[in-house]
Amino acid sequence: MMPKVRTPDEVVILDQLLTERGHGTRLHVIIETNEGLEAAYEIAHCSPRIEAIFFGGVDMAAELRCKNDWNN
Repeated sequence: MMPKVRTPDEVVILDQLLTERGHGTRLHVIIETNEGLEAAYEIAHCSPRIEAIFFGGVDMAAELRCKNDWNN
């Protein structure tokens, strides 16, 4: 799991490190910021290791200073 991914570069760096060490690890990316949401398409396509992308609504709400109320 990669929390709070903001840019594709973060994923690419981890991908390169894993490749250098011979790991076949798959990645689950969590988009939790405005910056990450704006770059979501690029993030999703920056590494073949990405197996899933999740949206972190609680952290996004905090960043946007929104009321996090699931009942309304």
